[in-house]
Amino acid sequence: PPGKTYKVSQIHLNALSDVTLIGHGATIVGSTPASAIVWVQGGSRVRLLGLRLTHNAVARNDSGFGIFLDGCSVASVRDCAISATASAGIYVDGVTHGSVQACTVTGTMSDGIHVTGASTQVAVSGCHTSTTGDDGIAVVSYASDTGRCQDVTITGNTVFQSKARGISVVGGSNIAITGNEIRATKYAAIIIAQETSFSTRGVSGVLVSGNTVADANTYDSPAFQHPSILISAG
Repeated sequence: PPGKTYKVSQIHLNALSDVTLIGHGATIVGSTPASAIVWVQGGSRVRLLGLRLTHNAVARNDSGFGIFLDGCSVASVRDCAISATASAGIYVDGVTHGSVQACTVTGTMSDGIHVTGASTQVAVSGCHTSTTGDDGIAVVSYASDTGRCQDVTITGNTVFQSKARGISVVGGSNIAITGNEIRATKYAAIIIAQETSFSTRGVSGVLVSGNTVADANTYDSPAFQHPSILISAG
């Protein structure tokens, strides 16, 4: 029911299909910062709607996601509010046909929204990230992944006060970054790169169009200089 706060170790949807989980405005507190609060493992046609999730984390733990979409297909996350998670707010790994829409992600210890694991046909749209501990929205393809992330659209989002980059594509192909507003980032507002130091794959076919950028490389005392838009290899 709405207006209540529930403490859980984890909500695990394992290999389920045709499932909708609706939050109705209740707040769900993850009691285990080392684990995702909601883990969708495999399965298809899973929808997460109106969830309010937090760890109330004060330290980073790389597996402490708010929502973990793991190897599922036709999965959607919409109108969810995620705050103070120990790692990324929404972590999309190895997903085919996924969407993240109209979500708010604040105060995470890592990225706001992170797409990886050779995910394909993923859309991130109409979301707002702020005060994230790393990138606001990130697409990352590691050398250890089965392939590059591809056919990803990042459209109509707002990114504010990220402690790294605003929107990043670090390994991927056929990526569109359009119509976003990015303000007050620690480093570049938009970065397109292969990062050898993080063992990522290369990048190809990236479109950057119609975005608004302000105050890049100014937030949280940046340690080195970045331009507003950075294209880099190496």
